[in-house]
Amino acid sequence: MHVLLAGHLNRPLGLEVRENFSTLVLGRVTTGTWKRLAPHVDTVPKGNTHPGRVHVVQQGNVHEAHVVWMTDADGVNWLTVPDDYEN
Repeated sequence: MHVLLAGHLNRPLGLEVRENFSTLVLGRVTTGTWKRLAPHVDTVPKGNTHPGRVHVVQQGNVHEAHVVWMTDADGVNWLTVPDDYEN
């Protein structure tokens, strides 16, 4: 998986950057953020604060998805020692 941009899109690059993404993964965002980043979605789904749950927007369709929830230490361990299945 490649993360091209994470964070607030309204600061350094402007709203036009959303046109460069075919898939949006939105987690814990406000209704205003939905309207800015996915204006083509008619019904904004109800937000979910459960860790690891996100919404994926592709071609105007929204699907709830589960993602791996890692602490910073888990992420560093996974990237540096990918064969260490115990941690």
